[in-house]
Amino acid sequence: AYGPETYRDLLAVSNERLALSLARAGRAPNEWLPRAGVGSAALSLFRLTGEIAYLDMAEQEIAAVRALAPVPSGAPELRAELALARHDLAGAARELDILARASVTPDKPTLSEAAAMRGDLAFYTGNHATAASRYRAAAQIEPHVSIALRIANLQRVSGEFDAAIATLAEATRTEKHTPVVLSSIALQTGMIASARGDYATAKDWYDRAETLFSGHWLIGLYRAEARLAKGQTDGAIADLERLVRDHARPEAMDM
Repeated sequence: AYGPETYRDLLAVSNERLALSLARAGRAPNEWLPRAGVGSAALSLFRLTGEIAYLDMAEQEIAAVRALAPVPSGAPELRAELALARHDLAGAARELDILARASVTPDKPTLSEAAAMRGDLAFYTGNHATAASRYRAAAQIEPHVSIALRIANLQRVSGEFDAAIATLAEATRTEKHTPVVLSSIALQTGMIASARGDYATAKDWYDRAETLFSGHWLIGLYRAEARLAKGQTDGAIADLERLVRDHARPEAMDM
């Protein structure tokens, strides 16, 4: 499907979205909906880059939304996303409960994502059976590739490797996907191969992820890990040092 073809392209589009959201909020400083747009754009950039400054911006804007919006409105689903990004599971659960009590029923994509986030809460607390049930419920409301990726991740950590690969394969058949989504599917398939101890196949999938969507620091991190697993230490260290110079990622520094 149509979409940015490289990490650099997606970063540019995401920065444009943030700039547009900031301009809208500047024209209506006392309205909560434009501030929610800024918070959402900043949170997306945090997910893309891992830069804490974007997370702080999202938190500041979403706090403004809470102050400006009449209770219990004010995008509780966005507040739940922020809480999850900050690993505040109790806070995310509270916001999802507020969303569930909405006077006007949210649209299907919002309801589906809310169910999936409840699955995330169960997953992060080690309740895999409940997580699987929540993810299935989310898919029944409205199937989406992000749900398939969650299900496959749950299957991988549960040791159900063949089922995880089947879930990802099916996700590629249901609809057309943008380069970044296809790359995420390839990356996750490589993680499954790595979990099996098949590091050569894992590297092949990581290389495919890079071909599909080049320049993403996360792909570079996994490619370096695969090189380390194959004993290519010097080359892997050089790759990690490049990630540190270009993206300042603490994961690369640790590795």
